[in-house]
Amino acid sequence: MRAWWLGYQRAGGYYVPLITLRRENPIEFSVKLPDDPERLNLTNPYPSLKTWWDGPNRQWTWSIPSPDDVPDLSLALGLSRKLQPERGPMPRPGAESGRSDGDSAGGEGDSQAIPTTAASSSYQAG
Repeated sequence: MRAWWLGYQRAGGYYVPLITLRRENPIEFSVKLPDDPERLNLTNPYPSLKTWWDGPNRQWTWSIPSPDDVPDLSLALGLSRKLQPERGPMPRPGAESGRSDGDSAGGEGDSQAIPTTAASSSYQAG
């Protein structure tokens, strides 16, 4: 089962939202968080959608079964945005300073946020 995904990066090349596309499955929408949404006392903005926490990748994901079910994505983006650091990697809870979070696709610079894909080619807004 081949998966295609695209993500949007904040300054420094760190992904925040992701969309995963598979021909055989519903679309998945994810946002990066520093910790489990339950530990952060976050309320699920889409209770009618199937959701799960991917701890190793620190992604809160929702399954979107059809185009008619696409929610207002700004709700999840707003939750995630409040928890993103101004620069550098998102710290892990209890992690020592300077530890990388593993979701970087670039360096530590102050690059502009750009959409990218994991497909064989990369799209960059110009």
